[in-house]
Amino acid sequence: MLTPTRLLVSILPMLLLAGCPSNGDKSADASVDAEPQKEDAPTIPITGPRNPIATTCSTNSDCTSGFCTDGVCCDSACNQTCFSCSTTGKVGNCAPLASGQDLVATTPCAGSGTCKIDVATSLPECRVADLQACQTNSDCASNNCVTFFVDADGDGYGTPTEAQICTELGAQPPPGYAVLSGDCCDIDSGAHPGVASGVYFGFADACGSYDWNCDGKVEQQQQCTYNSTLACGGECTSTSIFGGGTINLFTEACH
Repeated sequence: MLTPTRLLVSILPMLLLAGCPSNGDKSADASVDAEPQKEDAPTIPITGPRNPIATTCSTNSDCTSGFCTDGVCCDSACNQTCFSCSTTGKVGNCAPLASGQDLVATTPCAGSGTCKIDVATSLPECRVADLQACQTNSDCASNNCVTFFVDADGDGYGTPTEAQICTELGAQPPPGYAVLSGDCCDIDSGAHPGVASGVYFGFADACGSYDWNCDGKVEQQQQCTYNSTLACGGECTSTSIFGGGTINLFTEACH
């Protein structure tokens, strides 16, 4: 029969062989509870191919150059006044505009303006287009600010009312204007300073005047023997020697 002391001595080696994990030893749980920690993979942006210079685009991001100007991929921002990236023969290259408007520039050339290349600098600038109002020659793309006169009746002679308009040298005046002035009745194309001095009229112009040639005076063509005070347009009459009736000799014409 084993005593308590002998029993303890006999099972102690078995306890030591089995081993009992201590409270501070976590190695026993490591294979059960701990999963290997994985780091997040780096994010790589996915981008598609971009368009080369001179191809169509909608935004800057469409182009390898980073510049979408005038609807094409451009070699620069090209936002100066009177420069374009869609000029014929130079698509994709920022080039000066020799004419026309530039509506999309940082400072647009619009309204009465048009692009013009300055001869001295070879650079384009916005000037006043032909047939638009101006003040000096330097305002105009044509370098000609010409004075015209309002000509409502289109007879080639205008009233004293002036207008300064850009135009090419030797060009016809704009509609409604004339190079010459002096018209005294701008609602009647038959009355103007160009009426020959030998032409007389038996009726007044549309303004009610017989000064058809606009020289400031009215002259009668002839005088009625029977009525020295006969006015222009009046009938010169005489009593007929045959039967006592009245004869209409002529109408008093004037100019």
